[in-house]
Amino acid sequence: MEKKYFPYLMLLLLALTGTFTSCSLFSPPAIIPCYGHIDSIPLIITNPNQGTAANGINCTWVYVDDNPIGAFQLPCTFPMIATTGPHKVTIFAGVENSGEAENRLKYPFYTAYSTTLTQGATVKFKPTVEYASWAKPYIIEDFNGFQISGIVKDPSDSSHDTNMVIVTTPKADVYQGSGSGYVAVNAAHPACQYITKDTFNIPGNGQATFLEIN
Repeated sequence: MEKKYFPYLMLLLLALTGTFTSCSLFSPPAIIPCYGHIDSIPLIITNPNQGTAANGINCTWVYVDDNPIGAFQLPCTFPMIATTGPHKVTIFAGVENSGEAENRLKYPFYTAYSTTLTQGATVKFKPTVEYASWAKPYIIEDFNGFQISGIVKDPSDSSHDTNMVIVTTPKADVYQGSGSGYVAVNAAHPACQYITKDTFNIPGNGQATFLEIN
């Protein structure tokens, strides 16, 4: 009787061995959920011709291994899921398009920030962005001189008779640097209209053009 059942016993052991082996070979990689956090995205100025570090960055787009995680308003904490090992994290700075809170976009003139994901409970990213090397500002007026250079009063409309002046004091009235442009309107002088001193061509074919004003 023992000999009769021995082949069946061996067959069962072989089947179990094959099952355990296949589980070992085809087990999926471990999935580790974690969270990312971003407080803010500062703008780094690398050239004085780029103006100041003032910016309107208030949202972000996050990618892990080039796969979108989502778009978030700053500051933000967001979930991420990644297998064990290194992963590339790419962060884009976003702004309100035309000042509309419901219409946000990745600001096309800023570089993306890339880093490597370190898995843990919460990963605190500290991204920074710069102006792209191809981004060329046409006009910069920082009001730090004694004269307003980039823009002038519109000579074609005499009804706009309110002048813009440079203020250096009190410091509370100076946004950045040593001076700011100041316009005071009242019932007698209700409007002010300035234009750029020089003309320039705005790119067409759907290329982005923005006016940055503080």
